[in-house]
Amino acid sequence: MTAPSMNVASKDCPKCKSRRIQCDRTLPGCRKCLRRNYECPGYGLILRWKQAIPSRGRLAGDGPVAGDPRDPDRTLREVVSLTPVDRGPSSPLDSVSGPLLHHFNQNIATKLAWVDGPENPWRQIILPLSHASPIVRYSLLAMSSEDLTHKYTIDRPYFHQLKAQSLYYRDKVLSLLPQHLERLLKAPVSFDCANQARFALATVLLLYNLELCAAKATQRRLHIQGARAIIQWKLQAIGRHLPPDVADNFLRYEYYFTAVFNGLTTFDATYDVIDDIPIHDKIAVFGDFVRIMHSVTRAERRKFSGSSDIETTRVEDIVDEIETARGRALQLNQIMRFQYPDARHDFEHLTHMYYHASLIYSHRVLSDFGSSNDLIRASRDAILEHLSHLMERAYFAHDLVWPLFVCGTECRSPDQEDAIERALLGVIRLSGSLERRRVLSFLRMFWRLEGDDRPVNWIAMARSRAADCSFSPKTSHPIMDPPTVDKITADSNLAALGYTPELSRNRSTWQVVFMVFILASVPYGLSTTMLYSIAGGGSANMIWGWILVSLIMLCVAASLAEVTSVYPTAGGVYYQTFALSPVKYRRVAAWICGWSFIAGNITITLAVNFATALFLIESLNVFTDAAGVGITEDFQAYQTYLIFLGITLVCHVIPAFGNKWLTHLETFAIFWTLVGVTAIIITILVVASNGRHSAKYVFTDFSPQSGWPDGWSFCIGLLQAAYALSATGMITSMCEEVRAPAIQVPKAIVGGLTLNALAGLAFLIPIAFVLPDISYLANLPSGQPVPPIFKAATGNSAGAFCLLIPLLILGIICGVGCVTAASRSVWAFARDGAIPGSKWFKKVEPRLDNIPLNAMLLGMVIELLLGLIYFGSTAAYNAFSGVGVMFLTLSYACPIAVSLLLRKRQDIKNCSFNLGPLGLFCNIVCLAWTCLAIPLFSMPTFMDVTQETMNYASVVFVGFFIISAIWYWVWGYQNYAGPPTEEGMEGPHGHSE
Repeated sequence: MTAPSMNVASKDCPKCKSRRIQCDRTLPGCRKCLRRNYECPGYGLILRWKQAIPSRGRLAGDGPVAGDPRDPDRTLREVVSLTPVDRGPSSPLDSVSGPLLHHFNQNIATKLAWVDGPENPWRQIILPLSHASPIVRYSLLAMSSEDLTHKYTIDRPYFHQLKAQSLYYRDKVLSLLPQHLERLLKAPVSFDCANQARFALATVLLLYNLELCAAKATQRRLHIQGARAIIQWKLQAIGRHLPPDVADNFLRYEYYFTAVFNGLTTFDATYDVIDDIPIHDKIAVFGDFVRIMHSVTRAERRKFSGSSDIETTRVEDIVDEIETARGRALQLNQIMRFQYPDARHDFEHLTHMYYHASLIYSHRVLSDFGSSNDLIRASRDAILEHLSHLMERAYFAHDLVWPLFVCGTECRSPDQEDAIERALLGVIRLSGSLERRRVLSFLRMFWRLEGDDRPVNWIAMARSRAADCSFSPKTSHPIMDPPTVDKITADSNLAALGYTPELSRNRSTWQVVFMVFILASVPYGLSTTMLYSIAGGGSANMIWGWILVSLIMLCVAASLAEVTSVYPTAGGVYYQTFALSPVKYRRVAAWICGWSFIAGNITITLAVNFATALFLIESLNVFTDAAGVGITEDFQAYQTYLIFLGITLVCHVIPAFGNKWLTHLETFAIFWTLVGVTAIIITILVVASNGRHSAKYVFTDFSPQSGWPDGWSFCIGLLQAAYALSATGMITSMCEEVRAPAIQVPKAIVGGLTLNALAGLAFLIPIAFVLPDISYLANLPSGQPVPPIFKAATGNSAGAFCLLIPLLILGIICGVGCVTAASRSVWAFARDGAIPGSKWFKKVEPRLDNIPLNAMLLGMVIELLLGLIYFGSTAAYNAFSGVGVMFLTLSYACPIAVSLLLRKRQDIKNCSFNLGPLGLFCNIVCLAWTCLAIPLFSMPTFMDVTQETMNYASVVFVGFFIISAIWYWVWGYQNYAGPPTEEGMEGPHGHSE
């Protein structure tokens, strides 16, 4: 699709400079900002619906003062931007104008009207205006295109085509509007002049609704100010000569409605509206309610300003007016014609909801706190009762935002809050308005405030911050600080992907980095798997293998970070694979990746907890009896399993009941690791009772003990490093608990892995200097060489055990982190219906800070069952660690392979974490590593294989895929549809419906 030529600004936008992106300086919409979901200031400010000195990126001068009398011509001249007019080519999309106008007629007009029926003014008035005025027609086409984008997810080509189409028409309108207003300003008062003013007002109101769909709060407020200026000029200049017709009354009433509801949550006089609007017209269905609410808001402004010379509005008088307004609306209900016969009954419920919402609002604004609580509670309960009837057919769901908000601020129980939340989600789905999500996000934030932090009356909050009917916050206010704004944005983006935010967002960037560090717990992970590098080649294998795998995993992490910045959900790589795959294969691809991901999460968690049990047993073996036998050397398999059972329970209890404090635990773990590793390094290097090796030995000695050829033996030793860093991508499952996941999680993945790589090198090099005999370590029955290394270095059992304590505690913390991430991956997969019993496993527990408790319990049961393998093979740990690395490596590769091989990296070109050409290199390295890792880690550590030393990772790996394939064939093909998609997307069998 070609686009019209755009005007170019003379200098970069300051916002772009602060965001470190190169401004493309196109007016009126900066494409680069829009691609990053930024609100481009160039678009909002270029309209300049304010008295100001034109300057892109800033506004000079004061805004309009309410009630300031001005000459009509001067008023309009001040609000007209002198932006150069775009006289580009005609629209290349004229061939689809007809279907777009039909979509407006059939769908959008239904949403915009209070009552959808034969007399719907959006059909009877606005559509004819579009045939008479190109600028109105372009506005309708832009709005239809924007509305259609909600039928597709962001990964679909139609989404981007429709979005570009909407931007094209919107920019066309904005380039023509200044010219149109200039002509209107110069024209003498006449019938044609009245038509031109009508076209301009209709255009501005359509732009308002367009930005409501696209969630552009700043632009909407500017449109409202522009509509006010047009009406003021029209009333004063044209109204004196020509009486207003039905179209004029409708447009002015629509302005009145939107302007009043923009001002209900902010008591700033600059949001004042024009009072002489016809409210007794038949099309002004709830005009009385709107007028009363505006008078209440103005009374609050006077009350808060302390004006004593103005008569105080009494709540008793307002209540009588509200009762009269309800009676009039019910009378209109009897004479109006509805599109559907049973809608008349629903309209009656809607009228009662507005009545009770008006009562609540009036008493909260005008009464003393506490004096009307009984009436407010009764009205709240009445709204909830009417809501239960109204949402059965949802004819008027799009009219519910304000009464739902007012009722939501009075909810004090989880059941009430849940009813409001479900209703608002229905409103969002039916209206297609992204901006409505801000209402839900605000209420969720308000509900989460506890005790003294939660005000009884939300009016005090409204006084202190700038907000409109959709609650666009001023971030400087303490109640809506930047983290809260990030949460609102993240929840909105998640809803755009089709999910309802359910988990608590309580993690900052550094807290996510800390969790990445904890998931790896490099000193602990390297300690429990050091046998692999010892057998693979000794010191050189340990050091250089770590460096090599760290560089490879850095490429994997960077590749994951790119994709995660586009699709930040708890489904992680599973959702990303689905979103990127072709429609025909996306369900199968997502099924394979999803089962691999949760299997990797569970088996890695199992490996961590089982390794902690084995490491604890071997740590106790540093204490020996008189014969030199370790005190736990004769432990039976059942004793090992019981220790593993206890550790597993501890690692599940902590995140289940202490989710609020996990971030503090992770912060503690960072400092604990720093202190513990420092103590280990200093002690073993200073004491070194058996002496120290030379640097040449540390970095060049290669003595394979595995029996495999040297090259393959070196590769076998890479499992130590691969295991320690394999959990890096598990952090993607925490995206829905991060305040700004699209930005913070990619940074944390790369930053956390870099931190882990440096920590691992600092831990391994000192140990390599004090290694005992390699052949002795490779043949230890326990397979845990670190306790003997520490004992040999310190020369005594007590000192060695003290050095092992930091690693043991770190092992417990690592287990907690893995359990937390694994439970989120299981929950996300169950949420999309891919796991047997999904209805149960997708639930979150609100009493435990919204954690997926059932999913966590499922993971624990599977871990305990797989742990029984140890009774058949004492080398079971090799299978757990190997298969965990294999599953995770495969799952990481799935979205990267689809993005690179099938999509040519098109979906991540404009992501917030784009590596450019380096990303292509990282993708190739990641896929090459996957091809090597899966067969490599299926091999036994030692060439001389027995039944007990066999690596059963391949058996578990293949067996698991057989089970998942059977489950897909039996159940998944008919029932599994994948993650949510909007209307118009594929059904369960992948066909477009």
